[in-house]
Amino acid sequence: AEVLERLRASGQLTEEAEYRNLYAVYINSDNKEREAIAVINEGMEKNILPADFRTLSALAQAYYFSDQIAPAIATYQKAAPLAENGETYLNLAK
Repeated sequence: AEVLERLRASGQLTEEAEYRNLYAVYINSDNKEREAIAVINEGMEKNILPADFRTLSALAQAYYFSDQIAPAIATYQKAAPLAENGETYLNLAK
């Protein structure tokens, strides 16, 4: 995470896989959801990460687990219609 974060900070992350790897590390680390949110939002703002189901559900999850309920709901609302099943609607209901 440290290496990828240094690359991100210096503007050297340019690939979707690099952003996904970094936010996945943060999501799977204790109390790093806010860092994951920043990485995902930056990646989408730079049009490196697509606003697809995978990205939006990760963002919604990070918001939820960092107790940012309003943004979690808004993001789950965007992700749910893109899902292949109804599981995301269940997360939205929670």
